[in-house]
Amino acid sequence: MLKKWFLVLAVLAGMVGLSGQTAQAASTTSGMGFSVKPVTHQHQINRAAGYFQLLVKPGQTERLSLKVHNQADKRRKIQVAPVSAYTNDNGVIAYKPTVKAKLVAKQSQFARLVSAAQTVTLAPNATRTVTFTVKTPSGHFSGLIDGGFRVRALGETTTTSVKKGFSIQNRYETVVGVTLQQRKQAVSPVVQVGTIKPAKVNGQLVALANVQNIEPALFGKMTIDAKVTNDANQTVAHHKQTDLAMAPNSAFNYHMGWQPKTIKPGKYHLALVATSGTQRWTVNRDFTITRAQASTLNPKTAMSYWWLWLIIALIVIVAIWAILRHRQQKQQ
Repeated sequence: MLKKWFLVLAVLAGMVGLSGQTAQAASTTSGMGFSVKPVTHQHQINRAAGYFQLLVKPGQTERLSLKVHNQADKRRKIQVAPVSAYTNDNGVIAYKPTVKAKLVAKQSQFARLVSAAQTVTLAPNATRTVTFTVKTPSGHFSGLIDGGFRVRALGETTTTSVKKGFSIQNRYETVVGVTLQQRKQAVSPVVQVGTIKPAKVNGQLVALANVQNIEPALFGKMTIDAKVTNDANQTVAHHKQTDLAMAPNSAFNYHMGWQPKTIKPGKYHLALVATSGTQRWTVNRDFTITRAQASTLNPKTAMSYWWLWLIIALIVIVAIWAILRHRQQKQQ
């Protein structure tokens, strides 16, 4: 099943980025000291699911509750916040309170349909029920609205020493998923490619293809095989990746490592094939890399700064001329 019960995120302080992993319910409580369980809702489609999977109507107001249990022997502050689903650049479905996405309307972002985040203080081994109000969109919508509730302990981190002078601070988060739909019939995803451009990621030259899921469908087990060729039909970038997933109406930048050491301006061609189960999407697109793009991204050499060397040379020449002239005037 694509929708996992929980998503565990480890926020790494001192490093750039966010790393996450999906996990089953049994392992999400390990090391976190708390557990969370959704209270079964009357409009739940699959009552065996470990997340909210609701069949709703337009303009409907619902109350969703979660039971949060403090497993520790100390008082703790637990925050529960609504979050919306998106696809990160690793091709993984992730969640955050605000999603800046052109493919999904603001009224279709789950976090915007739910009441504000709540923080509760729990005594040792205590359980508290936290309830939120959800107002569904006033009009009809197809497919899924995907989101959830992020649960985390406030003011708590664990530090792992990696090497001398460097350590990682971990903060564990659990997301209880929520999907809203007005019909039980599934909507098929449609994959296309938006912008294609060169870039530099972590110091490495890459080609980025903005892969888009333009339908309100959640899907996974996707494989992408993509390559970029130049006008001589030589492969300059290629990458194949499996087990990707996409949130409804979302996009992510698919990275292809640039094989030459530099990027040359000119015309290029992207050939991309994406598959998921029996579905297959093929993209063939020409694009152009400008001289300005190549110049900005390519490693700088001494020749790249010829104008600076020219200025320095002129300064040296003027300085030598001034010194020699001063000596001549002194001798006279």
